[in-house]
Amino acid sequence: PGYYPYVAFNPTTQSRTTSAKGWALRSGEVAMEGSAAGEYAVVRFVAPVESDYVISARFAGIHFNLSTTDVHVLAGEKHLFDADIQGYGGDAAFHMVEGTNPVASWSGVAHLRAGEAIAFAVGTGSNHTNYNDTTSLVAEVTRQPF
Repeated sequence: PGYYPYVAFNPTTQSRTTSAKGWALRSGEVAMEGSAAGEYAVVRFVAPVESDYVISARFAGIHFNLSTTDVHVLAGEKHLFDADIQGYGGDAAFHMVEGTNPVASWSGVAHLRAGEAIAFAVGTGSNHTNYNDTTSLVAEVTRQPF
């Protein structure tokens, strides 16, 4: 209680699990979880200059009790991608991959002016709770020169 929503990062070269052994995060992944009050966990990229940006995002349920979340990629108020995560799609060394939709991926291009943002967001999903909902994100944003 008190730290939701949250965003965490694994800067090590190997997968790590929590002390409670509830979820595992691969090297270089971001862990995200919304709050019971419906607040989203959000990671933003703010464009330094106006340009087209190539964006890729891969979300995966990483809680061993099977994540149930909604995931999004937004450019300002515009939804570029929306999906539901149902299951575990993380490191198979820690838990079997399972569920109806354990992973959701998207890639595309967005034109951004300087100061505009791309947001990667994780919410509480169809069950509207944040229990056992840790979800990973691997994202890349690359500027395309004019």
